[in-house]
Amino acid sequence: MGCSSRHISENLSLKNMILTMQELTQSNEVYIMGVSAGGAMVSNLVINYPNLFTGAAIIAGLPYPCANSLIKAISCMRNGPNKSVADLIDFVKQQNQQQSYWPKLSIWSSEKDQTVNPKNSEKMTQQWLGLMELSPQSRVQRHNGYQVTQWYNAAGNSQLQWVQLDELTHGLPVNPTIKNGGSEGDYLLKAPVSAVMNIIHFWLPETQKT
Repeated sequence: MGCSSRHISENLSLKNMILTMQELTQSNEVYIMGVSAGGAMVSNLVINYPNLFTGAAIIAGLPYPCANSLIKAISCMRNGPNKSVADLIDFVKQQNQQQSYWPKLSIWSSEKDQTVNPKNSEKMTQQWLGLMELSPQSRVQRHNGYQVTQWYNAAGNSQLQWVQLDELTHGLPVNPTIKNGGSEGDYLLKAPVSAVMNIIHFWLPETQKT
């Protein structure tokens, strides 16, 4: 998923698949979510095609452009990005000059993840704060086993969130104890919060949230 490959390879293939499905379903809004390598690809896609998406979610993923080669991706997974937050922001701004729109974004990490270092989500959150030009002032909600931090745009709408889990390892958080919370399985990890349910609620317009 090379950082200079916006119009070739997997990037273009996935973009064309999405556009085809949009045409078939007559959908005006597109939402995308990915876990691990899928999360890295979501990071790639929303940077390269921000206007294509209404909302996105990156779970245990990597900030762009960490995964522009296999060696760099493995290093980033283990140790976190070797670029500063300022460099991560500048790299994207140079590629997306005068880009003012960015989709709503939910970022997830776990302190016990031994596959993808949670430093990736920390820097990725700071990268997106800079790209979205949001105020650093945040709203923090502490729950049993996890914490949700959200940042709001000038209109008072939640634009960016970072969910930090205390005990999970590497996978998609599910909560089998609630309706539609998901079931446990390989890389489907029992958690105090359902990632899918939380993300869908986050993506909703503020007027539809209860």
